[in-house]
Amino acid sequence: MSDDTYPFDVGMVALAHAGTPVSETALSHVTDAIAGTTDAVVPYPALFGSYVFLTNCYGFSNADASRLIENFADEKLESTKNYPLRL
Repeated sequence: MSDDTYPFDVGMVALAHAGTPVSETALSHVTDAIAGTTDAVVPYPALFGSYVFLTNCYGFSNADASRLIENFADEKLESTKNYPLRL
């Protein structure tokens, strides 16, 4: 990881997808990472934890939380296909 690589944890991923009044900051960081303007690493446990957080804390249905996290992972995987260790 370079000095400019940012690890995203459960809080960043879940908050970005939660749709709360304070989600915009987290969402902008996640959007920048997907666009490739920010170098970020999202460990797989952060995705699983985000799913649990969305369903248990924010009241998302299993299907909605799964769809959000799956779409996020698909976007991130597509934009970093040259980096197999990055999500």
